Amino acid sequence: MALPPNCTKNSDCRPGLVCREGDCRQCNADSQCDKDMICSNGRCMPKPPTCGQPGFDWAEWRGPRSWSNVKSPPFAEYDPTLLISQRPELKGQTNTLLIDNPKALYGQAIDINLASVIHQGFLLAPATGNYTFIFGQADDIVLVWLGKNAFSGWTRANADIERTYIPPPGDETHTTRHLEQGTYYPVRVAWGDKGGNTAMSVKIIAPSGMELTGKDGGYFRTEACDGSYDKFPPYGRT
Repeated sequence: MALPPNCTKNSDCRPGLVCREGDCRQCNADSQCDKDMICSNGRCMPKPPTCGQPGFDWAEWRGPRSWSNVKSPPFAEYDPTLLISQRPELKGQTNTLLIDNPKALYGQAIDINLASVIHQGFLLAPATGNYTFIFGQADDIVLVWLGKNAFSGWTRANADIERTYIPPPGDETHTTRHLEQGTYYPVRVAWGDKGGNTAMSVKIIAPSGMELTGKDGGYFRTEACDGSYDKFPPYGRT
């Protein structure tokens, strides 16, 4: 007597696997995955979204001269919420979270001494699991919000991650967060400089080890394509 199959449909299997010949297995073709899914490295995951624009919207403001006299770390005077109702000096879009040139910002020429930059976007989680946030040097501070607080009501106090300046060599720090496949997560990243050297580096890594930041047409978009969130309000208006 034949044993009953371990599965009869994909939903009987763990997320990312497909039901083939009665067993839950890795996929080897897009056609084996459910609608709006693709097969990547043996796992079904959502197709990269296409609404809005890829990556993050960002805007830059100039902080007060008094910042140059404060202690960093902890740069306790940094409060990005005080800036967002003001008109930014510059704004644009980026696929990366990298600031490493004191005279340019995402391809635009500007002296970023005493500057603050806020990035906002949505991540469509391609898989369920732990996502790793890798921080290089933060000169002088980086704050990250993930989820509802990143969309509205965000403050320095409720930031999910805070990374302040670490004297050289400024080792990398890693933080993980558990995300669910197919869910859109608002992401907000704020950076501030009190003067002198400038640096920010944030990479976001999927459970598979794939870096999600820095990708053209990847899983970061400027809006949530499933309508789970409204669009972010324009910079310069809360």
